[in-house]
Amino acid sequence: MITKNIEGINQWFESLGKQFVKFRWLIIIAILIVVIISSFGLSKIRLDNSIEGWFLEGAKIKKAQDEFKKTFGNNDYVALLIEADDVFSPEILKLLRDLGDDLEKNVDFADKVTSLSDMEFSYTEGDNIIIKNLVPDKIPTKKEDIEKLRKKAFSKKFLINRIFSKDSTKTWLMLRLYPFPDNWEEEGRKINKTFLEFSKKYKQKFIDAFKKSEQEAYSEFITSIEEWASGNNIYFNENNFSLYKKELIKSYKFPVNMFVPEDKYLKNSNRVYSILIQSAKNQVKEQTESPSNRVGKEVLDILKQDKYKKYNIKPTGMPVMAYEEMTFAENEMGKLTGFAVILSIIILIIFLRSVRGVIIPVVTTVSAIITVFGIMGHLGIKINATTMSIPVFIGFAVSIGYSIHIFNFYKRQLLFTGKRKEAVYYSVRQSGWAIFFTAMTTIVSLLSFYFVSLVPIQWLGLTSAAVIFSVYIIIMILTPVLLSFGKDFQPKKHHIEKKELLSDKLFVNLGKWVFKYSKPIIIVFIIFMAVFIYGLTKIEINVDTKRTYGKKVPYVNRMLEIANTEIGSFMSYDVTFNFHEKDKIKDPEVLRKFDEFVNKVKEFKNTKRVSSILDIIKDMNQLLNGNNPEYYKIPDGKNLIAQLLLLYEMSGGTEASQWVDNDYSILRLMVEIKDMDANNIRKTISILKNMAAEYFPGAEFSISGAMSQVSALNYYVSIGQIKSFTMALIVIMILLMIVFRSIKMGIIGMIPNISPAIAIGGLMGLSNIPLDFMTITLMPMILGLAVDDTIHFISHSNMEYQLNGNYKKSILETFRLVGKALFMTSFILVASFSLYFTSKINMFFNMGLFIVVGVSVALLSDLLITPILIDWAKPFGKENRNLL
Repeated sequence: MITKNIEGINQWFESLGKQFVKFRWLIIIAILIVVIISSFGLSKIRLDNSIEGWFLEGAKIKKAQDEFKKTFGNNDYVALLIEADDVFSPEILKLLRDLGDDLEKNVDFADKVTSLSDMEFSYTEGDNIIIKNLVPDKIPTKKEDIEKLRKKAFSKKFLINRIFSKDSTKTWLMLRLYPFPDNWEEEGRKINKTFLEFSKKYKQKFIDAFKKSEQEAYSEFITSIEEWASGNNIYFNENNFSLYKKELIKSYKFPVNMFVPEDKYLKNSNRVYSILIQSAKNQVKEQTESPSNRVGKEVLDILKQDKYKKYNIKPTGMPVMAYEEMTFAENEMGKLTGFAVILSIIILIIFLRSVRGVIIPVVTTVSAIITVFGIMGHLGIKINATTMSIPVFIGFAVSIGYSIHIFNFYKRQLLFTGKRKEAVYYSVRQSGWAIFFTAMTTIVSLLSFYFVSLVPIQWLGLTSAAVIFSVYIIIMILTPVLLSFGKDFQPKKHHIEKKELLSDKLFVNLGKWVFKYSKPIIIVFIIFMAVFIYGLTKIEINVDTKRTYGKKVPYVNRMLEIANTEIGSFMSYDVTFNFHEKDKIKDPEVLRKFDEFVNKVKEFKNTKRVSSILDIIKDMNQLLNGNNPEYYKIPDGKNLIAQLLLLYEMSGGTEASQWVDNDYSILRLMVEIKDMDANNIRKTISILKNMAAEYFPGAEFSISGAMSQVSALNYYVSIGQIKSFTMALIVIMILLMIVFRSIKMGIIGMIPNISPAIAIGGLMGLSNIPLDFMTITLMPMILGLAVDDTIHFISHSNMEYQLNGNYKKSILETFRLVGKALFMTSFILVASFSLYFTSKINMFFNMGLFIVVGVSVALLSDLLITPILIDWAKPFGKENRNLL
């Protein structure tokens, strides 16, 4: 029954192959049109590596973040560590002032800079309390004035190792940001749409002006586009029309300014306009990207200016990290993908030794990837640069694997018959069903990532599945079509007589060896699995910067170095208490409890420093009592606290709004931390929740900011790993049972496919490599990739068994027919992902390592374990002696 079913399917695939060949020119034109249309979407791809972009709409962590923003604004910030011989020197004070001005003027969403040169400083003058900048508008230059300023700064103990270091060699500049708009994507799409409309409408006007004078045409273009920009909140820098200048230089072969003599003009007005519009489009795109990325880029661009290059300035903060992560990962992806293409071509040359065998897989793979990513660009789907390379690698590896299976049968048949179309039909017939089923199981496995509640992981699963589907469709349609071209030939006599190739003999001998030593092989397999299962119990789920990214990544190393200084920090989180009662925070008992709470937080191992309203209240109390240090404490009496806060505001103080709301019912604590270790963070959050319940049982407690987001990442990784792997495992097992109409066959098929996942998890546990948001994808992914070889082996064993009625003979014939193809496809996967070993990012290196291990274990299991299990379990029925 099974054979009749599969035989019918094989015939259907053969007839499908005939239809493809019949309409081959129509198919080529249709695929070409789809790829060309999709390619226009590549330029529209939007990258976003902000940590907020990891979470789904409606997630608890997003709700907490939104609530925080309503009251206190953005808890993302940019910080700069400046090191010098003396940060109180006139030169450094001026640097801080100029740098602060540049940041406030030229960084989107910049709110306020706090630095040694721009910070509130309270002092008494007679009976009055004055709040002004520590450094006057005119920066002092005399040594005695500088020393007075230093003495004033050091009189505020809470500023030491917060704004400046104790030895005066380091200072900390912080740029606070306005909240990022929730609808930035929608607004960005609107702006880009209106820009497209502007560019179309203005084109003819530019061409007409260009005929008269290029300089006038250019001037009018700048005026018009600036008018458009002002109405859309876009800023154009004329100096950024670098693409136009480059084209001029390229055209005239010598350096020019903006214009050249009339007889040397670039005469093609259409070309000039398209260059200018493209340059303008780049500026529009930059200003409609993710707000976090824009802030990071703008800060780094400012620091690249000549006037700042000579100083030792180190940037940090989530926007900077997000932007640098995106650009670094994008460069890594470009490098790795380029290497992957070259390596794939080399492997195809070695294995297939055919021009078609090299060109066709590369063309089909590139077409599939362009189609998927181009459609995403057209749809405006955001892409996380960190995970972007994986679908590309999977697409290349799987595409070449599918091609090899088709080529394997095509080449074998062509050598024996010399007839191309017949060889095409035979290859589609023999491989069509197995490739279809392997593609479906891989897609199902990748779709299981949808159960991980993290946007980039869901994107990874859906995109990889889409790439596999696109690869499958294009491979199964285009490969037979392209192989069908060419003349038939008379096969050589030695090819007809010698049907068994050397590689076939090697794999048949391997099959014989497996049967000879089946029991020892199973014993060794069980021992290894037992060790790996023990390793699984040691596996750790942890998003840890040092281990996940590693110090080889320049921006990560810099941020860790900053955090290791006495003044710098790595990230921060915010704790809020909402008492839902006006002026509750002015209650001295509440503030004392809060002070105790804060002191305990200071004792946490990962705490670098804390900031809250307490510093302001204590400082004002000290000033009101003759600047006596004994009064640096919370005063008694609600009225006195209210008076201090009112006096603070009347004296010009503005910082209190950062720490309490207008009704004095919500209290904020900002905690800067030394490191990002999700396990420690999770424990910290648990302790904070218990402390909050103890100190303020009636208040609404909330944690937001980078630390809570990292903790949430860890939680979703752990839950998502279990869900996605379990779902993939169950669905693939059910599919195997349905297709082979045998529960026994479904179980047998899963044993060699679970073993790679167990091996990966076990090695991770034994080698103390944590499961993070990248390695979470390994087990479901490897399950989907590993099952491909199993399906090919079982499917062909089943078909051969129906012909000869003997399990050993059918399995040995399967080794002969597909053994080489299984080895080659696995080798390609191993070779492709081995390129990750060249990456500086630890998680990419680890991903490559464990995929290599997983694919290798999968191949060994399919060649050594699956044959034994089939022979022992006899899932296709009793041996038919009439066929022997």
